[in-house]
Amino acid sequence: MSLLAGPLSGELTSCALVAVPSLLSSNVLLASWGESLLPSLLAAIVGLVVFSLLYASKIVPGRRHVEELERALRDKDKAVQALAESEERFRTLCDHAPVGIFVDDENGEGVYHNSRCSEITGLSVEEGQGDGWHRSIHPDDRERVVKRVSEAVARQEPYQDCNRYIHSDGTVRWVEGIAVPIKGVDDELVCYVGILLDVTAQREAAEAQQASESRYRAIVNEQSDLIVRWQTDGTLLFANQAWCDFQGCLPDEAIEIDFLSVVPEQRREDLRSWASTVTADQPVVSGESRFVMDNGRQYFQLWTEHGIFDEEGRLIEIQSVGRDITAEREAEEQFREQQSLLAHVSRLSTMGELVAGIAHEVNQPLYSIKNCAQALQNVLADAHRVNRELMVQCADQISDASSRAGEMIRRMRNFVRHGETDREVCDLNELVEESVRLVGFEGRRTRATVKLQPTDESILVSVDRVQVQQVLVNLLKNAFESMAATECPTRKVVASCNVVGTEGRISIVDSGAGVPEEFQNTIFDAFVTTRKEGMGMGLAISRTIVEGHDGRIWLEQEESCGAAFHLELPLNDATQRAAEAVRLGEADQVPDASDIVAVQEV
Repeated sequence: MSLLAGPLSGELTSCALVAVPSLLSSNVLLASWGESLLPSLLAAIVGLVVFSLLYASKIVPGRRHVEELERALRDKDKAVQALAESEERFRTLCDHAPVGIFVDDENGEGVYHNSRCSEITGLSVEEGQGDGWHRSIHPDDRERVVKRVSEAVARQEPYQDCNRYIHSDGTVRWVEGIAVPIKGVDDELVCYVGILLDVTAQREAAEAQQASESRYRAIVNEQSDLIVRWQTDGTLLFANQAWCDFQGCLPDEAIEIDFLSVVPEQRREDLRSWASTVTADQPVVSGESRFVMDNGRQYFQLWTEHGIFDEEGRLIEIQSVGRDITAEREAEEQFREQQSLLAHVSRLSTMGELVAGIAHEVNQPLYSIKNCAQALQNVLADAHRVNRELMVQCADQISDASSRAGEMIRRMRNFVRHGETDREVCDLNELVEESVRLVGFEGRRTRATVKLQPTDESILVSVDRVQVQQVLVNLLKNAFESMAATECPTRKVVASCNVVGTEGRISIVDSGAGVPEEFQNTIFDAFVTTRKEGMGMGLAISRTIVEGHDGRIWLEQEESCGAAFHLELPLNDATQRAAEAVRLGEADQVPDASDIVAVQEV
């Protein structure tokens, strides 16, 4: 397209070309301005010509185009101002940001960082420019960090690192830095923009936690208790050295063991059931396990399981602590054997004291047997006068007398026998009645009356019959002896049974002199007695027996005279259910001692 287009452009050009030689040849101008102004004049003329050509070719706008240009310039000024305001807002935002923000050039040299960076590193903006930020890095970390940044810049990759900075105040701070590359439209690296986080508190907390965990592990590994952490599927998460030693494995090998597989079967099922129902409100359960090793050796362990839950209340793992109680169980077994032996000796001693009465009791049926046998002989001697009716009567009397003697001997033999503790379900009413019959002759000797006050319903307990009878015989014998030493006109012992809550109660109440006040708090201690000839072991052994049955025995001094000894034993499950039904009004009321009309005298 020709720059000289249109009549106007041609005209302007012609004018300009005509004017130039005229201005150049004008002596007036030369004389007036001198030769020094000639270059300026020529430039003006050339400018005029160029303007004419541009205007003619519409490169230089007209009035409308000038307005559009002015408007565009104004918009550009506004955009520049808005950009400046945006930059100021961004800078203000950066300066008030809770994290450090920095900008590095394409070589990894510092260009800018905000005030938070200065707080973290202790460097001003000027000090952090270039490689100045290298100086604040801890000497032990500097080489590694600089190398890491250089490698990332060379590959134009993001980088992240955590290292120590030495602040201008001398403190050492842990700082985590993250930076990403910024690239231009031509994919060339322009700069790096990153953030710094002061993680000193978190690092110190993590180190403190790690140190605490190390101390915890050291303490746990030094414990003699067996400590493990496991998940509900049996996966073992941790096992201390004591557990590994018990299982005969190394700590690294323990993690591969299914915890539930090495638990006794019954305990395993209990744990699975507990794990499926345990809640965060009641996260603890305890139980005893018996392990039988390959060599036949038995181990007893008491385990306590504690459930660990997440924030949503889900069971995530279980911590179990087991204590070897084999020595305690063996000691308890030895104690029970010694206790049984001591109780046996005590029964023999008691039987020795009652031997005169026993001989008298056994002598009666033996004398009856002798008389009937002689009568039978006399009848048989007279062959002409055989009285079959008399013979049958004598034979029946011999049979009854031998049965009475045999029953007496059976009771005495059972009373003094020594053997393993054998618990069975017994009725307290029957135990009291048998005990009274066993020492009934002692009551007759001291001219004392024994009244039995049983309950209509059976009071079932799980006990060792012989041991409980030993306690009752001792209490009855003490009652007889206490009344024999007094001048009470009425010597009476009341043996009653009752149900109190979930316990079966036996009460032995006498009308003797009672227990002196100075002995009332120590009467159940060993070698404490109110009799000169006593050894003070009867009540001590009685308390041991009762407590061995999870019961209790105590003394109450009667207001008038005499003493009341009470012992309570846990009811059998069936009796407990019946008692609970009575309490809730679902069964007939069990009568207490005051309601019983039938009183049996022995």
